[in-house]
Amino acid sequence: MTGAIWTVMTQVSHVQEDCQRPPSGDDPGDYFRWQIESALDYSVGSDLVPKLTASLSLQSMHHVMPSVCGCHFHRLYPEYAEICARHGVRLNTRADVSAAWRSCIARVFELLRAAARVPAALRALDGHLASVRCRLPGEALRPPAAR
Repeated sequence: MTGAIWTVMTQVSHVQEDCQRPPSGDDPGDYFRWQIESALDYSVGSDLVPKLTASLSLQSMHHVMPSVCGCHFHRLYPEYAEICARHGVRLNTRADVSAAWRSCIARVFELLRAAARVPAALRALDGHLASVRCRLPGEALRPPAAR
């Protein structure tokens, strides 16, 4: 049961197409940009949802300010969003928990469809590799081992 609760509370804020893109900006090593842009915030204007989710509905703030109690996130969010905008940091948001879950489930099915294409691509690659002659360092050219 706790695993299901953990999944519901956390993965909705990460299994999202826009959270799995490379970070924006010129510095790919910008830790804080990466933390913010790899998370999703939802129900930002709600007084109730942050209380029900232990403020995990404001996941990007949880990532960059782990030592700040989440009870302050709702009040700080407008200033936080303004700072992100000023520095060109992408905030990924959804209007509410329903929209967040719909886009999360859509991403899961998108990833499943992509994964279903992998075995066929691997079989084609394996067939190609079997026809290639290979050489280990220091060895003469030799055919691949028989299967």
